[in-house]
Amino acid sequence: MADLVLGISAYYHDSAAALVADGVPVAAAQETFTFEGRTSVLGVTDKLLGPTPHFVELGHTFPSALADEATAAAELAVAALDAPGFDFGPAHVEAKLTPRGPVLIEVNAHTGGDFIPDLVHHATGVELLRQSVVAHSGGRPDLTPTRAEGAAIRFIAGRSGTVTGVPDPGVLANFPSVVAFRTKAEAGRRTVWPSHSHERLGHVMTRAASPARAAVQADAALAHLAPVYEE
Repeated sequence: MADLVLGISAYYHDSAAALVADGVPVAAAQETFTFEGRTSVLGVTDKLLGPTPHFVELGHTFPSALADEATAAAELAVAALDAPGFDFGPAHVEAKLTPRGPVLIEVNAHTGGDFIPDLVHHATGVELLRQSVVAHSGGRPDLTPTRAEGAAIRFIAGRSGTVTGVPDPGVLANFPSVVAFRTKAEAGRRTVWPSHSHERLGHVMTRAASPARAAVQADAALAHLAPVYEE
């Protein structure tokens, strides 16, 4: 596994050159749960990244649409967890997909952020947080999927300028696949193109019969939540 680990400085703002060594990154995350020493991969999350140099995450789709790449990334995740002896609980393992195969970016001994556990729940029926509580309470977690659908989330990026108007979220009634949304944009607020996730202005989440359909619906709904700026 050593040749699949990308060693970069902990001060990640200085590591852009390493991250783009093979071009604009294609990122994926593996959502796993380990119990009694056995790791189950619930699925791989496709990540939508913003432009250089910050690569802020602008969306996620679960499960992955990249069949072969997702399989290789899942195998890498299990190896990455086995290496230090990780043997209990949820984990979120991130990788960069390259022409040479997946390259390990980070291993997190917790569920993913950015509402990823919600995506897993909407797509598979598995409630990662609930099953974590079960396992930590001495029970046996149930990781059996009860459905095979897709879920996606897209984040409102905003741009540099002053917001003059915010769309009526009632328009989302036209998108029955929307299961959650939030907007922090408001008239008079000055915003910037996000250099980190805390500068994003909200999100919209969808659930559909397939990951591709959920992604299309999330993109369409996001377009109706875009703030209006002064010109």
